[in-house]
Amino acid sequence: MLAEVHDKMGRYGRLRLVRDHDTAALALTSAEPALLEEVSRDKQVAELLGDRLDGNRFAVRNGDRGVLKQALIRLGWPAADEAGYAKGTRLEGAELTAELRSYRSDALAAVARAQRRGRQRRAGPPVRRRQDHHRLAPWQPPAPTR
Repeated sequence: MLAEVHDKMGRYGRLRLVRDHDTAALALTSAEPALLEEVSRDKQVAELLGDRLDGNRFAVRNGDRGVLKQALIRLGWPAADEAGYAKGTRLEGAELTAELRSYRSDALAAVARAQRRGRQRRAGPPVRRRQDHHRLAPWQPPAPTR
């Protein structure tokens, strides 16, 4: 089992999704041309790959980036996505709104109140402080049953 996990983890990054240095578009690349050939034989992957740029690169359409990565994961060859993203233009005139559910609004209000008082409570059960230990009853084994 451990060897199988090691094998699967060792596959990550042998395929890389990068910005192509010639066209600034996406490219799927590998230092192993045989691996590129293997994954390009899969029907779903083949539909997502563009032209073969050279022995180590296939062109990839921007819109197929996520679907291609999912298809490669399905094959057991997760690609390291090193292409980055281009900063888009600001969307003008769109108003993004959301309504919080009441319990979330209540939680945010409680946090804001605590911060105004100069302390912030952490989520979860109360923490027993050192001075509280003397108040705890010592552990008693359960009474025997007959």
